[in-house]
Amino acid sequence: MPFDPDAFVAALLPRLRAERLLGRVPFEEWVDGPVHLAALGKPAVAYATAIEARIPVARRLTIAPHGSGADIEAGHPLPDAGSLRAGEALLAFARALPEDGTFLFFVAGGGSALAELPRAPHTLEEIIARTRALLGRPIAELNAARAEMSALKGGRLGEACPARQVVTLVLSDVPGADLDLVASGPVRRGRRERVAGYPELAAAAIECLRAQGIAAIDLAPALDNTMDDGVALHRDWIGAHARPAPWALVSGGELPVAARGSGRGGRNSEFVVRLADALRTQPGRWR
Repeated sequence: MPFDPDAFVAALLPRLRAERLLGRVPFEEWVDGPVHLAALGKPAVAYATAIEARIPVARRLTIAPHGSGADIEAGHPLPDAGSLRAGEALLAFARALPEDGTFLFFVAGGGSALAELPRAPHTLEEIIARTRALLGRPIAELNAARAEMSALKGGRLGEACPARQVVTLVLSDVPGADLDLVASGPVRRGRRERVAGYPELAAAAIECLRAQGIAAIDLAPALDNTMDDGVALHRDWIGAHARPAPWALVSGGELPVAARGSGRGGRNSEFVVRLADALRTQPGRWR
């Protein structure tokens, strides 16, 4: 049976919807009193909507990229004036919570750029320049620099909130289990729960591939190698485990890459092109 990419996408996307991934997290059991919901990240609107479908929310603030329909839209991957407005609003939102309320904070990838509030003596222009210089570097290095210059990151948003009960739901876009890396960790107190990350996304992709008769293999865990090492790892694995078609190798992670020029694309685009070139130059069946 030939692989149908359209059918694969049609089967995969419902498995990645906010309500589906949140279904594994019983956050209703962890909140008490009026719930004040702030959602930060690229999928903030979808997750805030899914949360509100399950519990009553007294106040809601969503921050996401331009064109998302969020309460405040901002820049990504570089912060902009919208990011500054978002940072000011997010800090004011947290500070206004009553002690007997619950601060329910959803955070996902993109949050580092989408909400920013410089910490003296740093400026937004300095943060933008530093971020631009570090784009493509390991995510831990980039987010450590962001946290150093920010009045929100590194747990400072959580410290500014007077609510006794704080619950953070994290949709992880980074390798490993360190939730502090996601959006540079604005909240580091209270209960923090991982909604999903690479293992769940890989499992969903493998399920959909196997439904089409594709022998799918997960190259776990998520990678944080250099780009050269990541390409070599995939090339060598494919060379050593070649099998009759159809089969697929599922992998993911953050492979640092040097950003040059003003072209389109990013880490994943470069990885795919470089791996295709590495396989093309191998002798035999990959040529």
